[in-house]
Amino acid sequence: MNKPRSLWSKTDNFLSLIRKLLLNTITAIILVIITFSILGSIVSIFTDDEVLDSKDKILWFKPTGVVVDSAVNSLPSFDSL
Repeated sequence: MNKPRSLWSKTDNFLSLIRKLLLNTITAIILVIITFSILGSIVSIFTDDEVLDSKDKILWFKPTGVVVDSAVNSLPSFDSL
């Protein structure tokens, strides 16, 4: 016959399962981040930087609202927040 398992044995098995699931999930997330970082760096090495030619060109934009053309006298301080 099967012996009835104690409450402590069931609790130990449950906590071991939870620990394994959490550690495996965290490990998988870390490995995915590392893999994408490595792949991203490899791809960035082999792609050419796009060079923009700005000679004889102007920047045109259509602002909405009020545009103020004045100098900034001071930088905002953190004390006033």
